[in-house]
Amino acid sequence: MARQPQPPRRYPSQNQHKHAQSAEMRYYQYLSKENNENIVYDDEVEKLQRKGSLNSLSFNGELSDEENAFIILGDEDAKADKNTSGLRKKIVFSVICIIISLLLNIGKFTIPNTPALVQMEFSAFPELAATLVVNPLAGCLVVLIKNLLYYFVSPNAVASILNKIILDILFVLIAGYGSKLLMKTKGNKRWLKNREDNKFPYREYSFVSVFASGVISTGITTVASVFTLKYVLLPVLYRYFSDKGFTPENIFKSYQIAYEGLPKAASFIKSIFPIMDSLKTGVIVYNIPLTLLKYFICTVLAILTYFLANSIINKE
Repeated sequence: MARQPQPPRRYPSQNQHKHAQSAEMRYYQYLSKENNENIVYDDEVEKLQRKGSLNSLSFNGELSDEENAFIILGDEDAKADKNTSGLRKKIVFSVICIIISLLLNIGKFTIPNTPALVQMEFSAFPELAATLVVNPLAGCLVVLIKNLLYYFVSPNAVASILNKIILDILFVLIAGYGSKLLMKTKGNKRWLKNREDNKFPYREYSFVSVFASGVISTGITTVASVFTLKYVLLPVLYRYFSDKGFTPENIFKSYQIAYEGLPKAASFIKSIFPIMDSLKTGVIVYNIPLTLLKYFICTVLAILTYFLANSIINKE
């Protein structure tokens, strides 16, 4: 005797019981609403199931159009609420990143025995964190808003602000889009499978892709800083702030003084560069290594923030 074909299941996923129970709940809410009764919650539904009050509801058969419409609208409402909550959290996180980045920029400092022109601050790490958790556009907005606010704090730092806007936007864009590109490589196939299996349910990027793109971005931004120093920072200082002491002679002299004050532990630098004979040498000795160190530290801090904040923001 030929085997009769089974009707299609209403909920064919792996979590059939969960989906069925969810459908029971929604359908009972629908019936309660029609009768102007109070909504019954999950534990009460289970009691009714044990009593047999919901036995008449069959999930192997088809529901009516009205019942289907109720269930679909419930799914759409839940999805819309989740998206709204996630967007709200991302906006709040971006605002927090702006505040932290501004405070870090205000708290910049000069390392002993380095020129006053070379200052250390780690305001790029909240910018990169916003890039990874939200998107690269959010990271760029954090850069722009932070520097705009900093202008009101220190109006005379126009040259430094312009220089930082260029470098930080370049840094977050390369790191952000680089992470997306690296996620498409063969090396991340196993990681992507684990994410599909809900082992990494809230992570868009793997550690390798984020770290590799951050290192690449750090290197490119460091090289770019040499050109922004030559064509943006120094020309603006020479033209508009020479009356405040930012002349070619004074800036070069600050490099010479810093070089002469290097401790004995840095004697290997003097073995490579016996004298500070030009500003170019000063850039190689100070600007390039410290810029590299700054953006690398920002990368590490941003990665730690990403894995912590992303799971909180995207958690249901």
